[in-house]
Amino acid sequence: MFENTPLARRQWTGLDDQHLASIGFVNFAWNALERKFASLVWITAGWTQEVGELVVAGMGNVCSSRSSSIS
Repeated sequence: MFENTPLARRQWTGLDDQHLASIGFVNFAWNALERKFASLVWITAGWTQEVGELVVAGMGNVCSSRSSSIS
């Protein structure tokens, strides 16, 4: 069982709590920007929110698509 302590997190991830918090913040900011960009794409295309979200949901993540084609 994993103990949720600073020492255990450091041993498990190799990162201290400050670095883990930074990664969490960057992830949160990236997701917000990605969502904003997606909404701009379907607004530019003239789609309703429902159609735009459906189309964008069917698209793969650029990072995932690129890393899988590199491997």
